[in-house]
Amino acid sequence: MQVNKEQISKNAVTSVLQALVSGVLLFFLYKYLMSKVGTEGFGIWSLVMALTSFAQITNLGLSGSVVKFVAKELANDEVGKAALVIQTSIVSISVISGIFILVLFPLLSWLLSNIADGLVLTGALSLLPYALFSFWIRSLAAVFISSLDGYMRTDLKNLILVSVNALNFFFCLIFVPRYGVIGIIYSTILSNVLALMSSWFLLRKHNPFLPMLPRGGDLSILKEIIGYAGNFQLISLAGMLGDSVTKALLSKFGEISAVAFYEMANRLVLQIRALLISAYQAIIPVVANLKERNPESIRAVYLKAYSILYYLAILVYTVLLVAFPGISMVWIGYKEPLFIFLGQILAVAWFLNTLSVPAYVFSLGLGVLKWNVIGHMVIGMLNLLAGYLCGLLWGITGVVSASFLALVVGSLVISYPILVANNLRASSYLPKESRMMTVSILLFFSVISFARILWGRPTSLLLEAGVISATVLFLALVGVKNPMRKSVLSWVCRAAG
Repeated sequence: MQVNKEQISKNAVTSVLQALVSGVLLFFLYKYLMSKVGTEGFGIWSLVMALTSFAQITNLGLSGSVVKFVAKELANDEVGKAALVIQTSIVSISVISGIFILVLFPLLSWLLSNIADGLVLTGALSLLPYALFSFWIRSLAAVFISSLDGYMRTDLKNLILVSVNALNFFFCLIFVPRYGVIGIIYSTILSNVLALMSSWFLLRKHNPFLPMLPRGGDLSILKEIIGYAGNFQLISLAGMLGDSVTKALLSKFGEISAVAFYEMANRLVLQIRALLISAYQAIIPVVANLKERNPESIRAVYLKAYSILYYLAILVYTVLLVAFPGISMVWIGYKEPLFIFLGQILAVAWFLNTLSVPAYVFSLGLGVLKWNVIGHMVIGMLNLLAGYLCGLLWGITGVVSASFLALVVGSLVISYPILVANNLRASSYLPKESRMMTVSILLFFSVISFARILWGRPTSLLLEAGVISATVLFLALVGVKNPMRKSVLSWVCRAAG
């Protein structure tokens, strides 16, 4: 199967659209859930779903690795073997993950009893078995969805993801008013089942060797996939020490409301980040090709990719930083100081992390996963150890500060080796084309922050809208003057055309 440049471009565009639509759906879903189940109910649901992510250890990295093996077999015109890879992966995960989840249930129950009490603990324990079952279904669907990537049909994958998010919203409208918090998980289970069925249906359309229902497998294929999946599994393990640990520590050293506001702020920032980086997945095959055909050009391509991302990221994250007070008034209904504080800290942390994405993607394209793995392990371990220590000393502020530190340090671990490998200086983190723009933005943000201190906390939504509009106008003026603007427009035109 040959690489189709037109399909790659289409995949990149649909990835951006998927991130955008999913972000809009998430915004309205969370606003609805907060109004129906309240801050405490929303926080309990968020905490339980975060802890069930520890079950990721049970998928052995198969869902993230199947795409490589499906693509390899298709490249060799081994369609039947590609079908066997998919069936081996799904049967293995369904059995192994199912057994391990049964073992995890008492362990997670014990963990909950150590970070929550009273009604919070009772509510969380009642949700836990349903949340674990939902995770199991999602793990199975992830195998099929990843397999679509192997066929270079990321557009179909994105269609499924958007549809699932829309259906989840629809089901919540039906179940939450009747069942409360547990209705959220009912909705998730049902939407995950539909994702599983639809992705399997689409796979069978692409591969006639797939049976009506998956059956059997090949032990040699399983060993090969697990051998390759080791690095992905380490990254997955490190990921469990990130968001899940932060929410657990916020619950232990603060109130359950802190978990709710953290969930909202973090998901919002991550959706913005996904919008920025989703198209970068299309770079991986390009880098792999350059490695074989034109390795001396990798340095220039990396610098261009990094400069474009920096240009877009600083503009987008600046708007987000300024907008959080207004977002709080629209999303929560009032100006919540904790939500604004968490959101702005997370926005800065994820901005710095976003700048490591080109290095992360280039490492994948070059087949060098070492520093990606180490970087994620640093983020996870530092978040756990520093988060607990700082939580003991300074409560919620300490936990969030540790999370910030972990993201920044881990991101440097991921990105710095790429700079060294390409003989780049640390000053390359701040592209020459964007230095004056960066200084201007920092000065502007300082003025806005000082003005907010002067007019005090109680402000109107109209005033916040004016501040956001002024920020967008200012950024548009400085952004137009930046030479990266032409590169971004050129990429958009190629992707759309």
